[in-house]
Amino acid sequence: MSTMQQTPQRAAEPGLGAEDMHAAVEAQMGKIVTELGAALGVLLISLGTRSGLWAALAGAGPLTTAEVAAKVSVDPSLVREWLRAQAAGGYLDYDAAGDLISLEILDASRRVTEAGRVESTRQLRNAQST
Repeated sequence: MSTMQQTPQRAAEPGLGAEDMHAAVEAQMGKIVTELGAALGVLLISLGTRSGLWAALAGAGPLTTAEVAAKVSVDPSLVREWLRAQAAGGYLDYDAAGDLISLEILDASRRVTEAGRVESTRQLRNAQST
């Protein structure tokens, strides 16, 4: 006898067809993935603040990964992955031709406060529209 047993399938709720059930599951999975992405984004923004990455980018213009890493004394491979994640999220500009990253989407002084805190995305979007 196997130690793994199959659980019997539950009958679908009355009125819900297979396509409706599939759509409902897909919608829930979409919400879960969105929430996970948001949580990871918050962690990465915090990591950038605590390690000085945001401050290193503020007003510096386009930089290579090695230049950013040298400013913060963080291993270049870790900096590269952080920069890629922030560029993918739309927080940094990436120039593939020169392999350069910059914080020029908004004036950096609006992103990084003197205390090193990153302002909320909502405030940044509001600032863009004004």
